[in-house]
Amino acid sequence: PVYVGGVSKLVKFIVIDRPAIYNAILGSPWIHEMKAVVSTFHQCVKFPTPLGIFTLRGSQRVSRSCFLQERRLRSSSSCMINEELDPRLPYHQRPKPDLVDQVSIDETKPERSVGIGSNLNAEIRTQLVDLLKENVH
Repeated sequence: PVYVGGVSKLVKFIVIDRPAIYNAILGSPWIHEMKAVVSTFHQCVKFPTPLGIFTLRGSQRVSRSCFLQERRLRSSSSCMINEELDPRLPYHQRPKPDLVDQVSIDETKPERSVGIGSNLNAEIRTQLVDLLKENVH
C-alpha cells in the first residue's frame, strides 16, 4: 500500500534493476484511484481525504537536483548498438498483414485489439490471448 496524506491505496509497481533518481513513480492508476489533481506548474498534487483536501507539495530545489543527477546518469552510461543483436526485423522481413490476426483483448471495449501471428500454435495462441486479457488496463 501507498500511504499519503492519511489515505492508503494499493498500487502495483514495476520493479527495475537500474540506477534511477526516483524511489518510485506514481502513475495514472494511483492518480485516478486517489481522485487527485496534478499541477506540474505548481509542483503539487491535491486529493480528497476524510479530513479535507490534502496538498502534496514538490520542491523546485529537489526537482532541479533530480534533473541534474539524471543527466549525469544518462551521460555516464554508454549505449552500444549491435545490429546483429537487434531484435527488430528489417522492413522487408516483417510479417505481412495477412499473416497477422487482430484479436480483441477487452470485452468492454472491442476496438482494443492486438495483432497476433496467424501461424501460432493453437495452445500458445490461447495462452497468449489469455495473458493479454488478464493484463489489459
